[in-house]
Amino acid sequence: MLKYLQTHVFYVVLILGGVIAFKCWLSEHDARLAAAQAEKVAEANVASLRTQIAASDAAAAQTIAALKSRAAVIKTPEQAIAAIPDVSSLPLHTIPAPTPGFVQVDALALYTELNQCKQDQTALSACQTARAADEKIIEEKQTEIVALKKKPSFFKRLGGAFKEIGIGAGIGFALGHKF
Repeated sequence: MLKYLQTHVFYVVLILGGVIAFKCWLSEHDARLAAAQAEKVAEANVASLRTQIAASDAAAAQTIAALKSRAAVIKTPEQAIAAIPDVSSLPLHTIPAPTPGFVQVDALALYTELNQCKQDQTALSACQTARAADEKIIEEKQTEIVALKKKPSFFKRLGGAFKEIGIGAGIGFALGHKF
């Protein structure tokens, strides 16, 4: 009876040890897969944000180029007065002749200044968009770093230790038998 009980206890302990080892391996495996998936998602987000930055910069450059070309075409005060609504939403009351209650301005100089302001506004908007995307890239990179710095699993460290022991034993065996 004692022999029968010892045999069964041995197998029960062996099976329990196998189940525990399998559960540990499975949880470590799932954690590695989750970390790899988080890394892929972070890389995809970074690539998307970089594409967004490039598109925003290209759109800003195109708008600024259009504004510059429009400014180069404007040569007379009448053309400037007609073009002011394109670059300003302010009610400037630009009238070429003096009228009571209004201020007479040099329309060409006013248009040039407004055009430059619109260019600066567009460039600022593009920079703000790029900065926001850069901050998101930094957050994604930090997430990726956390996933990559995660401590290796117990079994991976145990495997590394066994590898080192095996290499040491192999070298010792080779030196002991003098090749």
